[in-house]
Amino acid sequence: MSGTQRQAPSGNAPDSTAQPEAKTCQNCGSHVSRKFRRIFGDRENVAHRCYDCDSNTRLYRGSAAGKDVDRADPRNRDRQSDDYERDWRTGER
Repeated sequence: MSGTQRQAPSGNAPDSTAQPEAKTCQNCGSHVSRKFRRIFGDRENVAHRCYDCDSNTRLYRGSAAGKDVDRADPRNRDRQSDDYERDWRTGER
């Protein structure tokens, strides 16, 4: 042995160098895992939507990557569906 010690690698893990905002959903602020961001997020692994604020269908079509998708956005539910749910709960039409 030469007597020199091996130095620990400098720098942070790749995920810890990301902006803190990148670890949360850009829409609702919920925490999103690194795996979710890698699979569903955009090219910088940022999630624009998540399971807390969007439907599975929209996420699978790219909404988490910031793409516009052809499915109705759950946050823009129309007034008619709200009225139906209210009537369904009360039993009145």
